[in-house]
Amino acid sequence: MEEIRNVPFSNNQDRISNLSESLIRHILSFLDMKYVVQTSILSRKWRYMWTSVSTLVFDSSVFDDLGERKVNCFMRFVKSVLMLRDISDIKKFYLYFDCDSEKVAKHLDTWILAVVRRNVQELNIQIEYNDGLIVRLPHCLVTSESLTGLVFNFDGMLVFPDSMNLPRLKSLFLGSFEIDDLKFVNKLLSSCPVLETLVIKELAVRAGDELSVNNPELKHLDISCYLYRESVPKIINLCTPSLSSFICEDCMIREYFLENLSSLVTAIIKMTKGVGAANFGKEELFPKRMLVFLMALQNVKELTLSLDFLQVFSRAPSLKERQLPLFRNLRCLKLEMCFSGCCLRALTCILMVSPCVESLFIISKGPDSEENAEAVLSESCILPQLKFIQIREVKGCDNELMFLEFVLRKAIVLEEMVLYFCNAGNSPSPNTTGIPDKLNVMKKFSEKIKALPRVSSSLIMLFC
Repeated sequence: MEEIRNVPFSNNQDRISNLSESLIRHILSFLDMKYVVQTSILSRKWRYMWTSVSTLVFDSSVFDDLGERKVNCFMRFVKSVLMLRDISDIKKFYLYFDCDSEKVAKHLDTWILAVVRRNVQELNIQIEYNDGLIVRLPHCLVTSESLTGLVFNFDGMLVFPDSMNLPRLKSLFLGSFEIDDLKFVNKLLSSCPVLETLVIKELAVRAGDELSVNNPELKHLDISCYLYRESVPKIINLCTPSLSSFICEDCMIREYFLENLSSLVTAIIKMTKGVGAANFGKEELFPKRMLVFLMALQNVKELTLSLDFLQVFSRAPSLKERQLPLFRNLRCLKLEMCFSGCCLRALTCILMVSPCVESLFIISKGPDSEENAEAVLSESCILPQLKFIQIREVKGCDNELMFLEFVLRKAIVLEEMVLYFCNAGNSPSPNTTGIPDKLNVMKKFSEKIKALPRVSSSLIMLFC
């Protein structure tokens, strides 16, 4: 007898339609509204199902038309859905517009008003290819009592009202747009008493120098401003006693004042030196800034630092004489570095004040210096808790060997060491054909490491 397969439409039954309406609406919340509305032709039960979906997703990229026809079609569709849906609340409103047309600005205000009247909880607006776009936020949006999440990400001008109050907003994403005065962003942040997550990406401002983040409930902060221009904040002040996660990808020319990061657990700091006229005459300030920055992170448990940060930090004034605070909580250290004297000096300095580090991850970047590293590896540095070390892009150079010899002499409880060698073309040791041979380098280097003395009796070494 032929086996009856378990298919959605067995015995003429529509198994999806037999699901509860709440579950069907949940499934529909993952689809673009264009496809959600199309389900109305399936059956009588589905005819008006789309009108009560609480998550509205509008993505112009799913429309097949081109140019102005696509723009007009998308505008009419969004307007029709908002006019014809029922009066139930809207949980999420997501709008993605990827057309080079300023028409969206004329309708955006109306759409925002419509969803705010339906007590929208999460509003996400992302617009591409519209540098000249000017969007004026309606007052009702920035005083909404239902809004918990807000995303604005586009390359135009955003105009804020004078007064703002968002008592329930917990998540805020501000990306790429330009504003008249930085004071409006400061007002916005100060109007969010329960804000927990803040992401700021590449803001441009016409006036104002200081950005102040003073939010007692903030737990997650992500600041990414790789491009330094005169039209960006020059100073960033942080007072965030509840902050547990901090990502900072920025230029060193921007000055940070970090106050009360007592709850910090994870910090990813990828500062860059930057280039151009903006740095002229100011680069000598960078080492001290990086030193002060690092000192503010003393409570962190997991720390990631970039190559530029380490190189500049190593030149901090009186680094040896000036005692860094003890990083008592630091358990995991992740670094992008080259095996040069300056980077190893910085690493040694950090390890000396981090007695509880258990895991060390290193990604080797750039060419390694011919400078002898032995002199900068402090004998007074001990690694009493280090259990795991991983290094990627190993080249097999002398400084790498010296550093690993140092680790093997100092790490008394080291359990595992994993070395990933770089691909052919990056290694300094060529084979007979002149092309670096990864396996050859790995074999020779691993033999040297295995011959080194070690203090740990339970060490496993892996070479990849």
